[in-house]
Amino acid sequence: SSGINAEYGDSENQNKEHWVAYKMLRGHIEDIMDLSWAPDGKMVVSGSIDNSVIIWEVKTGKKLHLLKEHSHYVQGVTWDPLGELVCSLSSDRTLLIYEAARGNLLHNVSKHRREKKPVSTEEKPAEREKASRLFVEEGATKYFRRLDFTPDGAFLVTPAGQVSTAEDVNHVTFMFSRSNLKKPVCHLPGPQKPVCAVRCCPVLYEYRNKESKKRTNLPYRMIYAVASLSEVFLYDTEQFAPFCSVSDIHYACITDLAWSSNGRVLTITSYDGFCTVLSFDQDELGIPYSSQTAQINSPRLLLRPDTKNKKKKKTSPKNPARSETENKDPNLSTLELPSDPCTTPKRHNGLIPAPDTPVPTTLSADDAVKHTSPESGEQSSPQGEKEERVVVPAAKSQNLEPSLNCVSNKPKPPRRVALTKIE
Repeated sequence: SSGINAEYGDSENQNKEHWVAYKMLRGHIEDIMDLSWAPDGKMVVSGSIDNSVIIWEVKTGKKLHLLKEHSHYVQGVTWDPLGELVCSLSSDRTLLIYEAARGNLLHNVSKHRREKKPVSTEEKPAEREKASRLFVEEGATKYFRRLDFTPDGAFLVTPAGQVSTAEDVNHVTFMFSRSNLKKPVCHLPGPQKPVCAVRCCPVLYEYRNKESKKRTNLPYRMIYAVASLSEVFLYDTEQFAPFCSVSDIHYACITDLAWSSNGRVLTITSYDGFCTVLSFDQDELGIPYSSQTAQINSPRLLLRPDTKNKKKKKTSPKNPARSETENKDPNLSTLELPSDPCTTPKRHNGLIPAPDTPVPTTLSADDAVKHTSPESGEQSSPQGEKEERVVVPAAKSQNLEPSLNCVSNKPKPPRRVALTKIE
């Protein structure tokens, strides 16, 4: 009972924990606004109000890449679940997408031009509206623009979005498809104030309505929490409108969100110094996807198509042997290898004496036979001299090829050595 009645913060009853700094990462010269870990936990990316993004190696504390493409405060960073991309969102109203391995800038997204739908058939369908800014101006989100990827890496969800109309500006959340990160595929309406943070639930769920599966072309349903300055909305991929909203929970602006690993707890932080914890009952958000570990239509292929399986260029019909004989000895450029190993290869530069002269092939002494003319039965020689020539027997040469190293050498007669017995 004494422990229950003890005041909060009593040094005698508080939990004893000892924290030690593992590594100090020094590189930013101003305050850091956001962090994001790599999927393997070996690297981390940070964004600061010094207008820079840094990719760190945690074990060594080494600064791998210093990215300075932003012109104002970097208020949000995120790492791709597949480990390929790093994204940052700044108060300069730009979304930058980098290659995580090399730090190369892939896309700079800031404006979008929407096509104007024709009212009548006489209007031209190619007529477009003026390009408008995708993100709200500086200071509208109170320092934070925290973006996030869906757990499968198929979509990038960004806060601080706006859709301008003739009458007003609507605050929205944009979704970018991994197959095309240059422009958003849709926006989520709802908030009355600017959106400052987005966090996707790490759990995949079954569809509530089977008909929605046909519209989204996804085998599972994903949930993401969107925080404006005063409210929190829950969306899913089954519909565009939010299915849940929470408001009037803090006295100051909301700053961040965080999901638990099982998807049943959502923590909300605020400038007022307090945290709000939302807990959900079992299967309240939905039934977890049964085949969550299965990867269907991996988005990795959409970003970087496989170039290894591309078809080879067809050889020109005028010179079909050109591609096969390039970078070879020029003396062999006119050699045509036969399909049958026993057939004499034809050559047009005179290195082979005659078409009917057999070409020697390297064989063992047991496989070598003497060649005789089928007409006369005598041994033939191009110069009238008797000499023995070696050819390949047809029965034992199915998997052999002519030796190109000896096509230019004239076959030599075999030597006969007399052995004398020494007493």
